[in-house]
Amino acid sequence: MYRLMFSKYGFTLESPQCRDNSDRAFGVLVRIAGRRMSEGWHAGEDSDAVIMSIWALVHGWAGLLNEELVPEELGSIGERWPEMIRRFLA
Repeated sequence: MYRLMFSKYGFTLESPQCRDNSDRAFGVLVRIAGRRMSEGWHAGEDSDAVIMSIWALVHGWAGLLNEELVPEELGSIGERWPEMIRRFLA
């Protein structure tokens, strides 16, 4: 699905349905990050920078996984994905 969404065969961001879904998904990220930051997580940092860093991390990893570009020396990324996210969000 991710590969289709970001291909020439997927939805265009000008599509009302795509824009609504995109806004809703990004809104979840904004709300969760905002709540955690108000609790002291990355307190004092620029919230837009923190949110965009999370967004880029997730999309970057999704792209690497989809294209099977994760270096073999990193091992089984599927098993370690939750650990990597926990470390990033700590």
